[in-house]
Amino acid sequence: MEPELDLQALKREIEKEAARLKTLTQASGDSAVNAPESHAAGKTPAQAPLRDLRLPELRFVPEYEPDSGKTVSYRELARHEDREFVQNAFYAILRRAPDPRGEEVYVQRLRRAQSKIEILLRLRLSKEGMAQRTIPCGFILPLFLDALYRIPLLGYAFRVIREIVLLPVTNRRLRENQERMREHVNASLGALKERANELSRRRKERG
Repeated sequence: MEPELDLQALKREIEKEAARLKTLTQASGDSAVNAPESHAAGKTPAQAPLRDLRLPELRFVPEYEPDSGKTVSYRELARHEDREFVQNAFYAILRRAPDPRGEEVYVQRLRRAQSKIEILLRLRLSKEGMAQRTIPCGFILPLFLDALYRIPLLGYAFRVIREIVLLPVTNRRLRENQERMREHVNASLGALKERANELSRRRKERG
């Protein structure tokens, strides 16, 4: 059995490294003020500039890439959540980035429990969506389920049954996401430690 991911412990370790890095960065900045003068006097050699600190990006699903043709896959789009889903839906169906107002409208609808398939259908049946003539792929089953879930009482029962059936898949995805988060945290800590060590070394070299 895999050990549980202790988020609090990881948070404390990241905060500790970030505080150490901040202290060293401030100290390095204070030393840099006098660096030109000391160098002119021949006391310290010039040092190469610090590399940009780049922390790895955390992604739970692959970045969406619109089909080069006209096909729009529900399965690929539905893997994304919230604002990212809306942005990808615009790119896939309307072939453009969302305007700020339109993006916010659909994000709020999604957060008010409007289904993803309904949002995709609204975009596809809009005037602009009809003009683009994108081809929906895999929309029929989600549309059927969405209609089924709207039936009073019966819809709720079907939703509960679906969640129970999909429980093993949900647990597997949670474990995969937990592992991705663990790798992301470890990589971020590694980058922070490397930068802190580099700053510490430069501080010692300056004396």
